[in-house]
Amino acid sequence: MPQAVYWDMDGTLVDSEPLHDLALSAALESVGIAPPADLHERVLGQAAYPVYEMMRDEFGVRLAFEDWIRR
Repeated sequence: MPQAVYWDMDGTLVDSEPLHDLALSAALESVGIAPPADLHERVLGQAAYPVYEMMRDEFGVRLAFEDWIRR
């Protein structure tokens, strides 16, 4: 009988990376910023807040984190 089960949900059940790439690009475009060609590679595997910090610091996103996540 298993004592524990470990799920790495990101990519285990469905490959969500293409959808995440599209959503992130759309969010940037919605605030007037063209996403760079290497954006997906730069954010792959990162959590939401570090990605937000990158969007804020490097691309000038001026939304609060909560507003950014809604986009």
